[in-house]
Amino acid sequence: METVKNESNKHIRECPKGLIFGSDMDNESIEFTKTNLRNLPFGENIELNVSPFQELPKIENRVIVCNPPYGVRMMESSIKGLYNDLGDFLKQNCPHSEAYILFGKPELIPELRLRVHWKKTLMNGDIETKLAKVILR
Repeated sequence: METVKNESNKHIRECPKGLIFGSDMDNESIEFTKTNLRNLPFGENIELNVSPFQELPKIENRVIVCNPPYGVRMMESSIKGLYNDLGDFLKQNCPHSEAYILFGKPELIPELRLRVHWKKTLMNGDIETKLAKVILR
């Protein structure tokens, strides 16, 4: 098995620094992700930081993948406000980008207040979710 893994890893293209970055406002989540990235070739080239999305710099002409909270541990008004803020952030700070957002509660999609180009049903563990694509001009 190790031989197959090593042979497969030879075909992985290098991920240049700055190509992929991620953030979360929870330090424990970032540390967990860093631990997982240590197992990937070029995982050290992926930049992670502890920051709410509202404090990220302008993200232009990129692909954005986002898995915001589903609202399981948040009050209804807080989760709606979070999705309103996420939609505003994308609209104002991510021109010429595409965003793929995973919704644990599909009824929260309208809270983005952005046009969704398509939605796909996916399973995240045992939770049925919707992946929505938003194109930002």
